[in-house]
Amino acid sequence: MPVLGSTWLSEDRQFEPLFEIAMQKELYQLLFEWLCAESAVEWSRNPQNRTAEGMVQDVLVVVAAGLAPVLS
Repeated sequence: MPVLGSTWLSEDRQFEPLFEIAMQKELYQLLFEWLCAESAVEWSRNPQNRTAEGMVQDVLVVVAAGLAPVLS
């Protein structure tokens, strides 16, 4: 006896890669937003520890490393 929805699932397998890509993009966006926000909070609490330029440089290094697999 076929499982309810099994035909629907097999027909929609073609959309799995698109769903995966969309979820990865959403995850990267959330991580980037968190990284920027957390960096700004850290810098505003302890501005004497780093310059704004130094913080931006550190953030860009992390962002570039995280996006390299996606962009290649």
